[in-house]
Amino acid sequence: MDPQHLQELHNEEARYWWPVNKRRIVVSFLNRFVRPDAQVLEVGCGGGFFSAQLSKRYPLHVAADISPQSVQFACQQGCRLGTVFNGNEGLPFASESFDAVLILDVLEHLEQDKLTTAEILRVLKSGGVMIATVPAHPSLFSAWDKILEHKRRYSRSQFKALCEGAGLRMARLSFWNLVSLPPALLIRGMDRLSKKKRNNADFPQIPGWLNTAFQVWGILENAALRICNIPAGLSLVAVCVKDKRN
Repeated sequence: MDPQHLQELHNEEARYWWPVNKRRIVVSFLNRFVRPDAQVLEVGCGGGFFSAQLSKRYPLHVAADISPQSVQFACQQGCRLGTVFNGNEGLPFASESFDAVLILDVLEHLEQDKLTTAEILRVLKSGGVMIATVPAHPSLFSAWDKILEHKRRYSRSQFKALCEGAGLRMARLSFWNLVSLPPALLIRGMDRLSKKKRNNADFPQIPGWLNTAFQVWGILENAALRICNIPAGLSLVAVCVKDKRN
């Protein structure tokens, strides 16, 4: 990830509606699928805020990232154990080491997404779960994605095939972040018509009341996810299980 964007993520992660809503959804799935005493691996720790929260919640939590800056951010905020690894060489952990693996908006950054999902299967204990989020809709791939160093966006079927191809069983797969889909369609369309190119990946600045409104929407969306899948959205979230036969 671009160091400037990573710094901004670090600065905004605690309050900006998008990471707030994503954390809320992930925590809801953690409550449902992962025990409090679980060994949890977080692949990709971003600005470090959620990593610190996870360390408080799961004492055996490990944060791993290809970026030393991300690991540093996580440890500065209270993460107990951080590890830097090479994303093209697999995960530096023994097989069947973890009860759960979180990989949140990371797979789209990796050339070897199949290698990484296979490695997640390897390090998961039997019955362990992977919780993953990725950007949806390949047709929306744009200059914004390139600035963020995305290699791809995923369709629902592509993401399902990636996870199941690694040997994981899909327990839940849903779109989320519906509120961002209409403006994303509009902005992507305008970008394609305009000759002006994006040169940064700053978080769009919005007034406080709108940030709060989007967080309220996230609460409603999370409540809906507890009972059903959401049919559309700018992102996908999956919960996958490593069955005993693997």
